[in-house]
Amino acid sequence: MIGKLKDAASNVMSNFSQKNDGIQVEKVQKPEKYTYARPYFLGLDKDEVKCAQDFSLRPVLKPRKIEDMVLHCGYAECINGGKSDNNEDNAYACHLQIKTTYTNCNSKSANPAAKNSVSGNGSKQKDGIFERSMVEIASHGTIQSPVAVYYGIFDGHAGHQTSLIVSRLLHQHVQDKLKECVDLIKEKTSGVPPCPFDAFSNISIDDLVTGALEEAFKDMDDYLEQERCRYNVKGGCTSLVVLLLEGKMYIANAGDSRAVLCHGDKVQAMTKDFNPVTDRKRINYIGHLHPELLHDEFTCLEFPRRVNKGDVGQAMLCRKPGRDGWCYKTIVEDDLKFPLVTGDGKKARIMATIGVTRGLGDHDLYVFDSDIWIKPFLSCKPEVRVIDLTEHQWTEDDVLILGTDGLWDVITNQEASDIVHKEFSSCNKTDLKKYTIAAQELVSEARGHFTGQGWKKRNGDTASFDDITVMIIPILTYLNQWKAGHLLDSGIT
Repeated sequence: MIGKLKDAASNVMSNFSQKNDGIQVEKVQKPEKYTYARPYFLGLDKDEVKCAQDFSLRPVLKPRKIEDMVLHCGYAECINGGKSDNNEDNAYACHLQIKTTYTNCNSKSANPAAKNSVSGNGSKQKDGIFERSMVEIASHGTIQSPVAVYYGIFDGHAGHQTSLIVSRLLHQHVQDKLKECVDLIKEKTSGVPPCPFDAFSNISIDDLVTGALEEAFKDMDDYLEQERCRYNVKGGCTSLVVLLLEGKMYIANAGDSRAVLCHGDKVQAMTKDFNPVTDRKRINYIGHLHPELLHDEFTCLEFPRRVNKGDVGQAMLCRKPGRDGWCYKTIVEDDLKFPLVTGDGKKARIMATIGVTRGLGDHDLYVFDSDIWIKPFLSCKPEVRVIDLTEHQWTEDDVLILGTDGLWDVITNQEASDIVHKEFSSCNKTDLKKYTIAAQELVSEARGHFTGQGWKKRNGDTASFDDITVMIIPILTYLNQWKAGHLLDSGIT
């Protein structure tokens, strides 16, 4: 069994399904849900999409009409050096209007008599929870529905289908989830003093938006599982989403793409790169709670090195599932099983198969030549980080850089910031094109140039062979529009 474990590139097979005996059985070819395409804002026709797939040139693409980009954000991309048939990255940007009619969606009370009683302060009590009237809320400020700004980059693996589907649909799931709680968001931003009997008084806007993002990712993942019955939904994708809403920035990350904040001289990663090494504790704990998923082939114990037969009976340091520290354990035959997580850095794998631990899709992923399902060890739950933009002073040069791992594998956070600000310094301060110019330069630097012996950066180091996607979000542009009221009931869809 162990000798048959191979890299994900060789075990994810689109035209075959697996039986418990490991026999590969050919199945009917399913149609594509969407025809292969690049992000809508690039404005490419079919011939241009084909030209963009030139692996020998790897052209750097940018939006045709920079002025039409959401908040004039910067964007650029290029295809990989030939490791896959298509560019498996994708992206999306839009406004999300979350207007809805004010309704209370609380669960039904077990006490019917409590539904329509009135409290001493004039608030109606519904289902045992005090509900403010919209008249009272309106008297304290605007009740216009907010418009959120949405950005997303999606790094596909084992095919382009999943990242393409997610780029087309995830923002709709986010919008739907925000609509479910928009009335509470409006109430909390209206200036109405909190009701002492309000069961929601301790739940903040951040809690509501974070919950909406988490649920949207889960719904998207469930949708992919359903669609694979009808369409060719192969592989999976990481997902990095930024939501700008009510003066705050919400960064939701599931995967190893990265968001880096450049604020003055400070450069800070706003996301964690999730991979088998950084996510090892969670993965091993799942194996501990559900040993049946290991099929008696893997161990969820972590050792400093691979255990061999000569170690049996000896004491070795071990980290047990769910623990932070290390302790000694006497090695037994059971410890010779293959580790759940193997390798280091970019070579780390779950069950020696996949190097991604969080994202969407991968419902058909099995360990090579087996019925060991890997999906239970993967998570679609994003880590959400919240930044209150009103608490800081911003300039036109302060940005959030989003990049897939094709960028960050060869460029550090500081290098990316330096490249961006170097491009800004050569542009007019108010030039709205500078964000795309900087994104284009980042992609060009990461891609490098072809030397006849691979792609090399200017300094001679190995350049990225992967797909590269970069977005640069201007923070001050958003804040100015939000403060001016341009992101309230604007009719944008």
